[in-house]
Amino acid sequence: MPIECARILSLAERDPDMAVREAERELGAAPTSAWWRFTLGWALLRWERLDGAQAWLEAARAEFAALGMAQPELQAAFGLLLVEFNRSATSELGARFEALAEQFEQLGAGAGAFRARVQAALLHDNHGSAAEALQLLDQIAPAAGGVEPSDHARWLLARGAVAGSLRQFEIAEQHLAAAEQVFAAEQATIEQAKCWFQHAYLLLLRGQLERAREQYGRADAVFRRLDLPIRRALLDRTFGLLFSRTGEYDQALRHMLSALDAFAKLDRTADMATCQTNLGNIYFYAGWWPIADAYYRRADQLLALAGADERRLTAQRNRGLVAQRTGKLGTALAILQGVYERANTLKVASDAAETLANIAEVLGDMGRYDAAIELYERARAQCLELGQDFTAADAAMDQARLMLRHGDYARAAELFAFAEPHVAQYPANAWRLQHGLARCAEAGDDLARALDHYHQAQRTVAQLRGTLALETASSAIFAQAAELHADSLRCAIEVGDIEALLQFSELQRALVLQRAASSRPLAAPEGDARLAQQQQHIIELQHDDELSDEELAEQLDAALARYGELLLQARHRLPEHSADTAITSISFDLARLREQLNGAYHGDWTALSYLRVGDTLRCVMITPDQLVLAELPRGDLPALIDQATIPAKQRRTFRDFEYRYDHTTSVRWEKLVRLAERLIPAEARARLHPQHRLLIAPTEQLHMLPWAALRLGERWLAEQAIVQLTPALTVWQALAARAAPPGARALLVGCHTFGDRAAPLPHVADELAMVASTWQGPCDRLLDDEATCAAVRERSASGGLAQYRLLHIATHAALVPEQAFSAHIRLWDDELWLAEVASLRLGKALVVLSACEGASAGLLQGDETLSLSWALLAAGASAVLAHFWKIDDAATLRFMHSFYMHLAAHGDAARALAEAQRATIDQSANTPAEFDELLIWAGFILTGATPT
Repeated sequence: MPIECARILSLAERDPDMAVREAERELGAAPTSAWWRFTLGWALLRWERLDGAQAWLEAARAEFAALGMAQPELQAAFGLLLVEFNRSATSELGARFEALAEQFEQLGAGAGAFRARVQAALLHDNHGSAAEALQLLDQIAPAAGGVEPSDHARWLLARGAVAGSLRQFEIAEQHLAAAEQVFAAEQATIEQAKCWFQHAYLLLLRGQLERAREQYGRADAVFRRLDLPIRRALLDRTFGLLFSRTGEYDQALRHMLSALDAFAKLDRTADMATCQTNLGNIYFYAGWWPIADAYYRRADQLLALAGADERRLTAQRNRGLVAQRTGKLGTALAILQGVYERANTLKVASDAAETLANIAEVLGDMGRYDAAIELYERARAQCLELGQDFTAADAAMDQARLMLRHGDYARAAELFAFAEPHVAQYPANAWRLQHGLARCAEAGDDLARALDHYHQAQRTVAQLRGTLALETASSAIFAQAAELHADSLRCAIEVGDIEALLQFSELQRALVLQRAASSRPLAAPEGDARLAQQQQHIIELQHDDELSDEELAEQLDAALARYGELLLQARHRLPEHSADTAITSISFDLARLREQLNGAYHGDWTALSYLRVGDTLRCVMITPDQLVLAELPRGDLPALIDQATIPAKQRRTFRDFEYRYDHTTSVRWEKLVRLAERLIPAEARARLHPQHRLLIAPTEQLHMLPWAALRLGERWLAEQAIVQLTPALTVWQALAARAAPPGARALLVGCHTFGDRAAPLPHVADELAMVASTWQGPCDRLLDDEATCAAVRERSASGGLAQYRLLHIATHAALVPEQAFSAHIRLWDDELWLAEVASLRLGKALVVLSACEGASAGLLQGDETLSLSWALLAAGASAVLAHFWKIDDAATLRFMHSFYMHLAAHGDAARALAEAQRATIDQSANTPAEFDELLIWAGFILTGATPT
């Protein structure tokens, strides 16, 4: 080999980009040189430009063959095998590496044979056959002393990687440290960074997450500086795994999706499968069982294609866990027993031990207590013997929870104590640990310590929920912690700590909106082709007249779930959700809330926060100097709430059918009277007067209740207080703290015709003109063909929307609670869907949504809600005035005129709404129009925080 070629090949180990440029220059001066073709191909291989590397190495190989240069020809062939390894690493490459090694040996080129067999060992390890890889590396170990230091170091690196796969951590660290030392001396920067990468993986396996993050960061800096796409993809995948374990699900998704995209382009089947498994794990931790199962299925299929039988065990075992979580215990047991048998056949002891603990969990769920305990003990012993401390601790926690269910608190406490040091830094496990410790403390009558454990567990769950910018994902995490939440509330009540009760409640309310309202706006999903295609698919299904109701419901559910998955991914692919924008968890501050409310309403206010404890609704009343917990009477309260919130029953309630038509009662509005008496504590009722501020944080169905139409004695609640809602008291605090834009400019958006898409709204232009004439500031108008989605998007992207103090939208809107993802505001050219509404960039505007169903909502566990009103709050609005029901645009115009006339007098939207409602009530009282007008004024609700 020419000396200059050797120099550039050495350069390629630390700066392949520069090596490629120099090789290209030299090749231009010597275009017929096979060695320069080889050098350029090898440099491109080190730079991970595989197409170029293959072309030049093939040319070099052909020329070496023509010249009868057998050993250089084999070197080029080795490079071509490395190209294939970096592309797909299929199992059949192992035989080809071995054949090439034998050819090197025939030529007396022991170093070439050594390199080929090291690579074959890495291939075996990559396919999950670590024992086979170890056997091969041990076979060639005697030859390691006779090769170049860099080749010996590659053997050390491979030996360390295989030892890590076998959980031989000390041996792995020794070999990696020795390899790194050699590569540093040789200035082989890429290989040195690979040592850091492999060491980080060992630290990850051993639970040393911060050190792992540091080592990955060192490797990442090198791989990014040298622009190595395959190494960066591998790092993205491993960062995804790290972040999923630290509970940073947003970061885990972003990195794992990036890795999957890269491996798909490279057609690296086994690596794609690993990404699919890890994505499944993220959705598993989040409680999205069907999506997790779909990823595990795809991973299993890809690994079968790649011939990676040992790595299939993880995907199959995880499918068994999904079946267990979804209550399919027979299926789960069959899957897991099959995995256990295959793990033993393949002699993968770590998988066998972990699966044994999973089988124990299923048996426990089946009520086979003694059999479950026996298997837990065996599994934990095997895991400890293998050095799998975290898996042993996880099994101990599962066993402890089973013992809690059977009342063995002492043994459960011992197992939780054993697990604590091993799982404390894994949030998805840590909250379960704290929950278990709290239960044990309660059993020992140490309620103060129990409450402390509940605080820690609740904060951890809230942090996990807050990482995923989608209500259904946040809700799914809460569903897993619902028992924890109920136990926390019960304990706080038993202790008599109402402030702790409020803190627990606020920690788990409207987490997606809390994050958006505090400092992290939701990312805009526009431009994602798959999301747009799924949206179109949903629209087509909604207009499909050929499907039966059952088929339509099933297909729509599946389509909306897929839309939610794609929306979550679209939001977390964007840099707005990188780590430097993450915020700390929100905690409820009662003193600060009182300070803010006193500042806004001069001490004349009451806040009511509703929460469910077991099967009982409770209400916490907060005043400037009181904190009172009221237990709401059960009796007929659930039925009354149903009749006032379920659309099919509301008509009878709000038209007073029992009094007017059925004559089953002599009391007018009896249901609304009884509902008010049960929902609003007597202490709160005593404080009300027409200028009193009543701030309500509902829960569950109460989000759908027209509160203004509750009947207290002979008067409506709208007449006795200024009512406004907030999704959570913490949300109100965040909204109240937002800085308002300067000036008083308004944007008025309206559409009155829609072609064949919807019925016309003939009064929209008059409504915009009325608003413009009463608003105390300049107005910009987008009417009809100017009121397009494109125009709204452009103003949002440019920052124009953030300059408006008022945004008035008069058009059609729609929300079907069961299909809330497809809720939309209809503009001239298209529909602005819920997700896009939430990603607008408003600037503390008052938003008046003069449209049907703007305040309607799809309700989810954990007080997450899919609602156009909430979406506008997430987009930056300070408050939203919207209507629960369908409403005639002529009636809307009348009511809006009254609202804006009152608003012009003082600028207080909540007060103006109450005054408009009272004026309508006075005008229609005891007239034939009374009942129709009630459906207009009662349906309007103001959500958010408005300045006085």
